[in-house]
Amino acid sequence: MPFIGRKLEFFSFHGRSPKRKFDYDIFFNEVSKIAPQNRVFKIGKRTFAIPSFQYKQGIGSLIIYEGDDKTPLIFNAESGEERHEKLQRNEFVAEKTHAVFDLKKRQFLIEYVQRGAKAYHLSDLLQFLARKIFDDPDIMFTLNPDISEDFIKEVGRFERIRVATMRLSRPNQDWTDCYNGLSEVAEDSEAQDFDVSMKAGRGQSLKKKEGIIKIIGDLVKQPISALKNAKITGTRRDENKETTISTFKHIAHRRTRIRTDEDGYVLANDIIEKMKTFIGL
Repeated sequence: MPFIGRKLEFFSFHGRSPKRKFDYDIFFNEVSKIAPQNRVFKIGKRTFAIPSFQYKQGIGSLIIYEGDDKTPLIFNAESGEERHEKLQRNEFVAEKTHAVFDLKKRQFLIEYVQRGAKAYHLSDLLQFLARKIFDDPDIMFTLNPDISEDFIKEVGRFERIRVATMRLSRPNQDWTDCYNGLSEVAEDSEAQDFDVSMKAGRGQSLKKKEGIIKIIGDLVKQPISALKNAKITGTRRDENKETTISTFKHIAHRRTRIRTDEDGYVLANDIIEKMKTFIGL
């Protein structure tokens, strides 16, 4: 049976409501009860569907289809001819993405598919469902990337740091008190995400063990982080040109090989089982 390589990325999830504590168990249970045909969404010109959403005792898995209803153009390389493949009603050409999640760890593991649904799509879909299920238009649901230790090592290579920027999402009420000042400003503003940016004086450097660089490092190390992204620009040792590093390039991940069917598509059972193993289930 053939195999294909897959990258699996880790994310922390946060649900927040200004009215009440977010009950993840009730939420995921209710999502699993929704009829598959009612878990279809339009975002711009793209269609998303979650036909499979399994949840039991804090452990869940799901499959997301993403695509559009544009008529596929099929080209025959041997004959040089083309044809249009007509779609049936309610059909769309899709890419499939698999994910598993663990409520106890508040962690998602999401298959990376280049043209498929991404974490921010899933975040938007789950937020939409949460607002509908709890009848609360102010609920926020976010997925933040877990960052690998390599990012901290890259920061350590800088001799001078000129600019540091971070974007955070407003976390749960049970968040640590370390950064309540930032969180309170966001709450007073009714903001979902907020940016903080610091710039060194001319010819100077931001401190590497204090201030914003320390905060970014602390957030990266947290098991459930509110950090959505961070960028650091500066000059490395023995280099003259500036370099910018981003947490987007350092999302914690695992790579594995997955069995496929005869058409080259990932077998759901195989990838779900491997993902559960990697997330520690």
